[in-house]
Amino acid sequence: MRIKKYVLLVDDPSGMLSVLASDLKKLEFRVARVPGKNAALDFMRRFHKLALVVVNDNGESDRQRLVEITREVHPNLPVVLVGPDGCVARTANREWKVDGAVDAPRLQALVGEALLEYCYPGHILSTLSFSIEEALAGFQNHVVSGQAYLRATNGAVADLTALLPFSGAKISGYLAVGCTRGTAERLHENLFPQHGPVNQDTLMDMLGEVANRAIGRFHEMFEARGLSFNFGVSLFLTGKSELRAAQAHPALVMEFESPSGSVLVELFLDGLVPAPTSLGIPDSYAAAGEFVLL
Repeated sequence: MRIKKYVLLVDDPSGMLSVLASDLKKLEFRVARVPGKNAALDFMRRFHKLALVVVNDNGESDRQRLVEITREVHPNLPVVLVGPDGCVARTANREWKVDGAVDAPRLQALVGEALLEYCYPGHILSTLSFSIEEALAGFQNHVVSGQAYLRATNGAVADLTALLPFSGAKISGYLAVGCTRGTAERLHENLFPQHGPVNQDTLMDMLGEVANRAIGRFHEMFEARGLSFNFGVSLFLTGKSELRAAQAHPALVMEFESPSGSVLVELFLDGLVPAPTSLGIPDSYAAAGEFVLL
C-alpha cells in the first residue's frame, strides 16, 4: 500500500480549520494540526509527505511569516492563508485570492482547488479535456467538460467502465471512461444508426476505443516532456467492480456532458507528485504534543 500524504493545519484547537478534516480524510489524506509557526516548521522539516499547508491567520505575525518560510522549505507546496477578510492560496504556478469572510463551503472549495492543482497541474486538465472532447467527437457528439475535482474511490466510475492502465520508467497510472448503459447505447447509435440493439460487450469495446483515442494525446504530451509510457488493452468493469488499491494521492475526475448523456472520466497519474520519503511519524514525536492527528 502506498504511503498517504499529510495536510498540515496551523490552527488553534477551537479554530475553524477543523471543518476541513472530514473531506480531506475522504480523499485519503492524513490530517495533522499544529498550533503555531515553530511547530509547523519543525513538522515540515522532519517530514516530506506534505500535500498542502493551511494556515489560520489569527492576527499573529508569525503565522503570516510562516507562509513565506514554507516556500523556502517546500518550494512547490501549496499554501492557503485564511484571514478574517479573505483567503490567499499559493501554488507553484499561481496565486489567487478570495475576498470577504470565508465560510466552511468556500474554504473547502478553495482547499480542494489548491490540492487539485498540486496533484494535477493545469496542463494535465487541459490535455484531458481536449483529449476526451476530441475522442467523443468521433461519435458525432459535441461535449462540454464540467468542473474537475479529486476523488478517492475503490469502484468503477459508472455502470459501464473501460479502464486503460499505462506504465513507464518515470510515470504510470490509468485512464477510466464510464457512463450509464443508456448513454453508451446512444453514443453507439450516433455512430451506427442502422445497427439496432447492441449487447454489453459491444458497448464496452466502444468505451475502450474512447479511452484508446484519449490516451494517445497524453502519450504525445508526456513524450514531449521526456516521459514515455506504454499501454495495452482496456479492462472492463461493471457496477461496483473493484478499480484499484490504495494510492498516495487521489484521482482526477471530470464529467463531460453531451446530447447522449454524461460521461465520467477518471485519471490517475503516479510520478507527477513527489513520492513520500518517510514511513511515518515516530510515536515519541506525537506523544510530545507537537501536533494532533485529526
